[in-house]
Amino acid sequence: MKTAWIALAMIVACGALADSQPPTPGAADAVTKPQSATSQYQKHTENAKAATQGAPTIIETAQTTVVYDPPSDKSEKRRDHSSPEWWIVYITGALAVITLALALYTAKLWRSTGKLVRGSEDTARRQLRAYVSINPKSMGFSLVKPLSLSEQPVLMRCLIKNHGQTPANKINHRFDIAVFPEPLPNEFKFPEASRIHGGVNIGLAPSIEMSSNFERPEPLTAEEIAKIETGSYRLYLWGITKYRDAFDRDWQTKFCASVGGKLLIDILRRYLIAAESGKPVQLPHGLAAPFDWSYGPEHGEAD
Repeated sequence: MKTAWIALAMIVACGALADSQPPTPGAADAVTKPQSATSQYQKHTENAKAATQGAPTIIETAQTTVVYDPPSDKSEKRRDHSSPEWWIVYITGALAVITLALALYTAKLWRSTGKLVRGSEDTARRQLRAYVSINPKSMGFSLVKPLSLSEQPVLMRCLIKNHGQTPANKINHRFDIAVFPEPLPNEFKFPEASRIHGGVNIGLAPSIEMSSNFERPEPLTAEEIAKIETGSYRLYLWGITKYRDAFDRDWQTKFCASVGGKLLIDILRRYLIAAESGKPVQLPHGLAAPFDWSYGPEHGEAD
């Protein structure tokens, strides 16, 4: 009995093994040649086309994802111009504008004050500086013999005065003496003075005056004397006086004066006769002044 059960188990095992093996190909199948890889690919492609025919076309699209990023508190504060930080900016800007305006106004005030101070200094200098004038006073003679009018050098005595409140220093004169027609021609210009006064760099205190002689060594010619006596010509003295004030600034004053006429020649002759005889000069009765000076348009012109 035991042997029968063992035999039955062996039969069942053999049957199961036979079912698990593939069937052996027949003769016809053995003769058939295997298909190439290209043929298999074409066949697979045709099968795929057949499978896709009639099937609906499905198109997939990528969906765009929108992400909302809410603004942070910092960006909101930056955009909010009413925040305390922006008020500080506004106040700082206003203070900067006010400071700039004050700086400009201060600069303008400083310039105005500087001009005012300089103007005050100039006014004080003009009020205090020296003012030198020169005016002819008389005519004189060197009394070199012979005591003839046509033999004597022409000598004019002038009065020099400082009208200012401070001293005048380095006073010097450039002048000339000549006979010109009376009246002077239109647009007449005096030649440039070429004679230098003997005293140079003289000082003169305030309100002090002194006399000085301006001499032309060449005597008047007989023709010049005759022209002066007839009144058709006059004897002119002109020139320029230069000096320096107490503030080390240089100034100048022009002078121009003339004298002439029959009375002048008569008085000069009387002086020479008195000098030769040693007697006092006898002037015409009722003569207020021995010399009647006339001044040109440039006389007293100062810078």
